[in-house]
Amino acid sequence: SILGTAMIYFLLPKYALYGYIFVLWASEIFNFSMSMWRLTKVTEVENPVHCIVKSLIAAAGAVNISEVIISRTALSPESSVVFGTILMFMAYGTITLILNTFSEKEMKFILHAIKS
Repeated sequence: SILGTAMIYFLLPKYALYGYIFVLWASEIFNFSMSMWRLTKVTEVENPVHCIVKSLIAAAGAVNISEVIISRTALSPESSVVFGTILMFMAYGTITLILNTFSEKEMKFILHAIKS
């Protein structure tokens, strides 16, 4: 995008790697916000911000829960990665159910996809 190119042109010479990381971060945030705006215009999503916040809370909670549990076990690094990933997905699913993040229609779609 023109915005990203302009930001790289002006920030990279002065801030080097930190400028490039900022450009990546800013362009991703801009792209995400434009995609969400378009999604709300095209689909019937009523309040995407509410869903996004719930998903972020669930993701942060799942990472923290799995990190605490893994740090208290004496697993090898290879085992802890596998166990931590499984634990994180389970915690994320549980938290999203508790927060009622998905509608009934979305839950039916997810369960159908899992069964297939």
